[in-house]
Amino acid sequence: MTLRRRALLLVAISCLAAVGITACGGSGKPPSPKHFRTPKFLLHAGLGFGAFHTFIWAPAHDGKFATSPSAVSEAAAAATFAASQLKQAAGYARRNPAERSLFPALTVVADKVEALRATIVGPTSSLAAIEAVNQSLGRINQAATAGGHHISDASAAQIAAAGGPRA
Repeated sequence: MTLRRRALLLVAISCLAAVGITACGGSGKPPSPKHFRTPKFLLHAGLGFGAFHTFIWAPAHDGKFATSPSAVSEAAAAATFAASQLKQAAGYARRNPAERSLFPALTVVADKVEALRATIVGPTSSLAAIEAVNQSLGRINQAATAGGHHISDASAAQIAAAGGPRA
């Protein structure tokens, strides 16, 4: 690592530390773990929701699975990625009292998304199963919103940057 990069890294770490202390009211104590759970929960939930909607739900509604093998392979990869992200979000929800009520629903829908992979790569994809998962995600988002957290779908670029399928 060059001297310049080390200096930039030191400045970045110092700025982050200063922001962290300020966010805690200047007490010098690190923020409580609860402060970090909700953003991670929202990040992983948003990635899972976005992957499902971008690569599975939208192409299924547009009829692309019947005409585009690349859409099928993207959807299969997205199912694996979305299920993983939803399971991670469920883990954060389980550990945070503010989101704990979402844990069972997130776990069930993650399993359903994972099961969709076999349906998507099979001879016939089930639009009804995909729509059922979409409705479950909608209910989870409504419950999260009622609890003060809105889950926003991640963009295709954000999904790709996180290791998901690329559009």
